[in-house]
Amino acid sequence: MTASRVVVIGGGVSGLATACLLARDGHQVTVLDKNSELGGRAGAWSQDGFTFDTGPSWYLMPEVFEHFYRMMGTTTSDHLDLVSLQPGYRVYGEPLDGAREVPIDVRSGADSAAALFEGRERGAGDRIRRYLTSATTTYRAAVGSFLYNPFSSWRDFVSPQVLRAVPAVVPLLTRSLWSFAARRFGDARLRQVLGYPAVFLGTSPFEAPALYHLMSHMDLMDGVKYPRGGFRSFVGSLVEIARENGVELVTDSDVVSITSAKGSVRSVEYERDGHVQRMDADIVVSAIDEHHTETALLGESDRSYSPKRW
Repeated sequence: MTASRVVVIGGGVSGLATACLLARDGHQVTVLDKNSELGGRAGAWSQDGFTFDTGPSWYLMPEVFEHFYRMMGTTTSDHLDLVSLQPGYRVYGEPLDGAREVPIDVRSGADSAAALFEGRERGAGDRIRRYLTSATTTYRAAVGSFLYNPFSSWRDFVSPQVLRAVPAVVPLLTRSLWSFAARRFGDARLRQVLGYPAVFLGTSPFEAPALYHLMSHMDLMDGVKYPRGGFRSFVGSLVEIARENGVELVTDSDVVSITSAKGSVRSVEYERDGHVQRMDADIVVSAIDEHHTETALLGESDRSYSPKRW
């Protein structure tokens, strides 16, 4: 393999993780970030001795984090002190006729979920067990067949592993998450508990496909974890690994353009200390918003989408 000069735009979680992996493979990597601190949306705010996450706050799918750390020759436990939260979260209902509803503590585990649901709706305990069985089946199918599948050729789409997962996944794309939950549970608050993961991901349970019910496996079965020190401790571990692998981390550098010639990338221009500077690159990875990359950083001839697409 020939080592390349790589510039990664954006020092958020995806940018840092990408930089780590590329550096591990022998490339010369520089990360450019417009902010003074790395981490992107995984930010923090401190006041009066307390620190609060301003972005991600749930540590779900721990096996995915462990997969990354293993690829970098280390483990999660070498970098993070994880705490299992019980309850994982608390749900507050809106006041009704001036009276406040008693908050709901949501705990992980099939038995805890069944007790919670049965306590609010008769027969819901058995139904949530079946719901969670489906969520677990769908989750395992999605992770095992799709998450790490590059789909770089038609063979990836028709592999035995993918075809086996189709019956568990495809039917869930034809209805919404809300309708999927509402058919099984009448209590409004229980429906909201099951629809909340879609909201947490920035979409609507009325629009997200029922496939998203696999998220209930994460919070109601696997449980919610939290890294001591907040998600900044996770970001700190990425920064540490990046530096150990020779990644150059440059902050306060706002990329203004990606230059190319004959369809191939040539360099990145960025503004730092009031001056526009240029960095040559064989490969550029944009780990920032796609819209900004397409419409502001790329020249018209290099863009993948028309203005109508946006």
